[in-house]
Amino acid sequence: MHHRAANSTTLGILGGGQLAMLLARAAQMRGVRVHLYLEKEEHAPAVELAQQIFMGDGWRDESTLLAFAHSCDVIALENEFVPVVLLEKIAAATSVRFLPGLKAYGLFQNKAREKEHATSLGIPLAPWSRVKTLQDVRTWQHEHTRIVLKTCEGGYDGYGNLVVDKNTPDKDIERFLKQGDVLAEAFLDFTHELAIVVAKQGETIVAFPVAETIQSRQICHYVLAPARLPEAILEKVRSHATALVEAAGDDGLFGVEFFLTTEGTVLYNETAPRPHNSAHFTVDGCDVSQFAMIVNLALGAELTTPQLLSPVVGMLNLLGTHHGSPRLEPEEDFLALKDGSLCLYGKPWSRPGRKMGHFNLRGDNAPAILAQLQELQQRYQL
Repeated sequence: MHHRAANSTTLGILGGGQLAMLLARAAQMRGVRVHLYLEKEEHAPAVELAQQIFMGDGWRDESTLLAFAHSCDVIALENEFVPVVLLEKIAAATSVRFLPGLKAYGLFQNKAREKEHATSLGIPLAPWSRVKTLQDVRTWQHEHTRIVLKTCEGGYDGYGNLVVDKNTPDKDIERFLKQGDVLAEAFLDFTHELAIVVAKQGETIVAFPVAETIQSRQICHYVLAPARLPEAILEKVRSHATALVEAAGDDGLFGVEFFLTTEGTVLYNETAPRPHNSAHFTVDGCDVSQFAMIVNLALGAELTTPQLLSPVVGMLNLLGTHHGSPRLEPEEDFLALKDGSLCLYGKPWSRPGRKMGHFNLRGDNAPAILAQLQELQQRYQL
């Protein structure tokens, strides 16, 4: 790593979407320069916050990535799509430091590897298996009735997933298998989806509050923190997540997801080696946000356990409702709530389901906050 004063540190971000934008804002508040590597979209949300932009030709553009890395002290990753082998070459050719470290990034980049990692630590998860053929899938479907096929790499927000039962056509399964390495997972009967962000620096590991995510069609719509569950379950989530990150061995910030089954068992789902949508509540709801935590990691600052600023924080994901130019209406409904904070990502084009912003609401009562967010969700257009 270059030995520069903290106020002259340059943080590179691989990607320019809303996660990069929020990270760039946190860096700006600490006097940290931001350089972006964009793989395609020059009108990305983070562009206006960067001091230098490198336009690449996809995630495999070695020459541009190398020039980008030479300009940075630390590089933070915004997604899991960059080939880790290429990043290892970049690391060997430069003095840049990656957050997270590339061993952990490569581990959590692949769903099969991370499940093997969890199993090695004795952390329970849903039954799963690698599958290669239609017969493999049908055998699993016969054993578990309903299963989910997942691509081992590249999936997010429901992309890269296929729910399979006896009525799923063979051609749909065969088409899915052509995407690459695939695993089959038993479809779970669960009561809650839970998420926690964990940060590691050396021997120090800190965790944000456990959040409860409320999903529809595999996209998160609401988040409540802390999750409305007994402390014993929250502690189980914290201990599993901490163990997963500690054993991965690298510094960084990680979003870890779990299921709570109808029997009360906490099962591991997956880890994102980056800031996580489920933790946007931390921007306005904690004394340090997940993005400020990454800046702390980049600067080598001491990590402290984040604390909520109110008894409860809720988040509403603001998803596109139509194709076209985005405009939040009625915006005044959001701005009128004194304990609320609105964040729009500045994306130039909306489409149904696209993440266009979020709204955080602080308060004392989880049911009341959720009801208010649900009322806003039913009324807005974007």
